[in-house]
Amino acid sequence: MTLITRRTIILGCPPVACALVVPRNAHAEPAFKLKFANSIPTNHPLNTRMVEAGKQITEQTAGQVD
Repeated sequence: MTLITRRTIILGCPPVACALVVPRNAHAEPAFKLKFANSIPTNHPLNTRMVEAGKQITEQTAGQVD
């Protein structure tokens, strides 16, 4: 049987407090980064729609895909 003393509680409190205070996903990187490139001018409708699609993908995946 493990004996719990004041010393073990005092030594165990700081790591537990840090784990509760610091969120694990505070600086999380996206799981996937997608890139799109072409030789069409930036004002072309295809590029406009791809920018819109990229924003929607990021929103709908909660930032997991960028």
